[in-house]
Amino acid sequence: NFARLANFAAFKDVDLERAERRMRACSLAEIKSLNTVQELENCGDLFDRARMDKVILVSSPTHLPRCLRDACSIWAQRNYKTRRFLMGSPSDTCYHNSSVEDVQIVEPPHRGD
Repeated sequence: NFARLANFAAFKDVDLERAERRMRACSLAEIKSLNTVQELENCGDLFDRARMDKVILVSSPTHLPRCLRDACSIWAQRNYKTRRFLMGSPSDTCYHNSSVEDVQIVEPPHRGD
């Protein structure tokens, strides 16, 4: 998807191949979780081991409040070495010609792939 960023004016002067290499070099993947709570627990452990202190949760606008609530609760209960600055950002979900009342999201298991 990095190549698609070239369609945005903000990325006009960005070397997207270099940006992708950098992102992949410093990214961690958590692939064991089966639900949001497990994902937050496992990611919290990964963040602690990597000493990450800034986290941006990205999720659908309807799911993000629960993610933030659960992250604050779960991470407060654990004895992490690193305190985290936590932010949330809604993903850009678009349901053309639909209103909020028209949309239902059914989540399959997180790691069915």
